[in-house]
Amino acid sequence: MLRKLLFFFVFLFLAMPLLRTAEVAIIYGEDSLRNKKEVSFVARRAKGMSRYLQRIGLTAEVFSDKNFKDALSQDCKTASLIMCQNPSKEFLAGINSFVGRGGKVCVFYSDSPALAQTMGIQIDKFVKLDGKEEWWERIVFAWPRPVHMPESYSHKLTSVLQVTPQKGGKVLGNWESSSKTKGPAAVIEVPNGFWIGFLPSEYANQSDYTYFVASIVCGKDKSLWRSAAQNLRKEINESIPQKSVSALYEKYKHTPYPKVKQKLDVLRNINSEIDICFSKGLFAKAVPELCKLRKELDITQALLDGPVKLKVVAAWDKSTVLAHTKNKKAAVEKLKAAGVTDVYMEMAAPGWGRVSLPNLPLPKDKSREKDLREMIALYKAAGIRTHAWIYSLSGEYMPQANWDVYKKRGMTIEGESEKTTIRWLNPNHPDVAKIISDTAIYLVKTYGFDGVHLDYVRYPDFPANDLKSVNDKAKFMQYAKLKQIDWSKDIAIDGKHRQQYDKWRSKNVAGFVRSVGTSLKKAVPNVTFSTAVFGEHPKCVNTVGQDWYTWLDEGLVDFVVPMNYTTDMNYYRELVSVQSNPKYRDRVVSGIGVNSFEGLLNVTQVFHQLRFAGFKKLRGISLYSYEEYLEAEVLPALELINDGKSK
Repeated sequence: MLRKLLFFFVFLFLAMPLLRTAEVAIIYGEDSLRNKKEVSFVARRAKGMSRYLQRIGLTAEVFSDKNFKDALSQDCKTASLIMCQNPSKEFLAGINSFVGRGGKVCVFYSDSPALAQTMGIQIDKFVKLDGKEEWWERIVFAWPRPVHMPESYSHKLTSVLQVTPQKGGKVLGNWESSSKTKGPAAVIEVPNGFWIGFLPSEYANQSDYTYFVASIVCGKDKSLWRSAAQNLRKEINESIPQKSVSALYEKYKHTPYPKVKQKLDVLRNINSEIDICFSKGLFAKAVPELCKLRKELDITQALLDGPVKLKVVAAWDKSTVLAHTKNKKAAVEKLKAAGVTDVYMEMAAPGWGRVSLPNLPLPKDKSREKDLREMIALYKAAGIRTHAWIYSLSGEYMPQANWDVYKKRGMTIEGESEKTTIRWLNPNHPDVAKIISDTAIYLVKTYGFDGVHLDYVRYPDFPANDLKSVNDKAKFMQYAKLKQIDWSKDIAIDGKHRQQYDKWRSKNVAGFVRSVGTSLKKAVPNVTFSTAVFGEHPKCVNTVGQDWYTWLDEGLVDFVVPMNYTTDMNYYRELVSVQSNPKYRDRVVSGIGVNSFEGLLNVTQVFHQLRFAGFKKLRGISLYSYEEYLEAEVLPALELINDGKSK
């Protein structure tokens, strides 16, 4: 018995490092958030920050401010507070205690006077610019500044919160307007951390965002940079079958393929620089070199694995980024060289559009019509098919005026919870299908798209019995032939009419798809019609009413794009294995979440997933989404191995 107890305590001691809390805690406002409807948004931003910090080797964990005591553990060195606007006395006491034992706090946007006082900051007022067309466009940083902090950081706002440091504080960066007017302080260093007067976004420039946030979170703390560098090196070595760059080089140094040899030389040179950094204790300097090594290693591994053969290689172009680029021709040439065959260009949703739409004009100075026409012409010349990507039922970003009109007409679905507000259009209302089909037909006829790609073709992922919509109760009772029903209780997950309710919802969504597709094909017979769908079938039939097997069986769509967004390769294989049913696989394009909310994929993971889709003989793959990371890392790897001379 004594021996067993001894063994248990030894095991517990050895396992303790594995159970330790992350060195960086990211705490987002929930209790302290003034507008509770923004909790989901703020939580997403916190999750995004953790993902990008983890990508450079930092162990960052996300907490709600409800759990601030867990976040501020003994292992935590830095706490990043995301929109903690009205912190409780207990939370402030916890922060003061954390600072008292040497912890560092980074406040990312707050207008709390109490938190400002804790951080040695004075909050003054919001500052706007006089000119109607002027914006605060960037933060310009002074010297000296924390390691890896850029000279400037782009972030666009109409008004900014003016703050001033008190004793011991130092302004690191000021706002600058589009006309070069110097504005209030944006980033302030204080003795116990940093105050950042805005909430940076990872969606603009992911590289700048990563190192801007890392420079604040790590600052001058050499131990955090050391942890990041050591974690990165461990991750990189574990991804190499030979367990080190040196061993990989020795295995393939006599390769007859020039491109592989060239990449091996690049790897060896970068690895030598990293060795020097480690030997001198320059861990902060090693981190970007390690990221560069990981990128080159991913490309080398893709080269060693050989070309990828798929009928379709598509990309979702969120916010129609490519249409905004300065050198459109060069951007299209990059996509063509990478083997991209299709692009889904985000164009519209009920109530808004990237260009003018029927009954929804845009001001001329905001329209992208000229850019869009130019972009589509370049795509056609390159042989790349274009699809108008439409958010068909989501009302998330709909202007209030449009929402009020739709609601008055009985076309909406609404839901409220503590953390989430749902705004959706009802697929069961015939006018909804007409709005989407009219939009789709207009876009195809006006701009010459080759296809229409519908997103959000489903009910919201939200408890069904918490959703409210005019006439749904009566219509369901008619469908199920019921004379009475306890509406919320009987359609809940364990409700006695839940199965009928799920079938009714899937019938409604299928009817919506049928109506839009029929109108579209009648107006433009040669256009292709596709939809983005949830990957887990038949689970998605019951959760969101999306029975896409039936859509394929009945020929309602030409193909579907399951959003198989995951970093878990085993789970991805499970999804694709089911989707590769011979009856459907030539009409299935696997969506790969390169930089989705579900996680960031490195290039090796992207290639593992797209190769497995090819192995299972799916129609192809689609990459979500076209942003800096996809352009800078994934496309060059695709180009290198698909140019016909990959080795």
